[in-house]
Amino acid sequence: MKVLFVLTPALHPNSGGVQMSTWKIGSWLASRGHEVAAFSFASEGHAAASAIRLLHPEPSTGGERTGGLGSLVEVLQQFE
Repeated sequence: MKVLFVLTPALHPNSGGVQMSTWKIGSWLASRGHEVAAFSFASEGHAAASAIRLLHPEPSTGGERTGGLGSLVEVLQQFE
């Protein structure tokens, strides 16, 4: 099974409850053989997660949200 978490902030387990929960649940699912990825609209500030594939938009000068939505669409198409 493929699991994709979508976050607005960076994926870092010490930054807040949603990030910590995503980290723990994602790691647990990965340990049971599932393919786990997290897409974050933030392009910086992530912690390295060996069990969770981290996806984020490339930093751009045109605004993170605009480029991020395009990146999210691409990721969703790949996860079909």
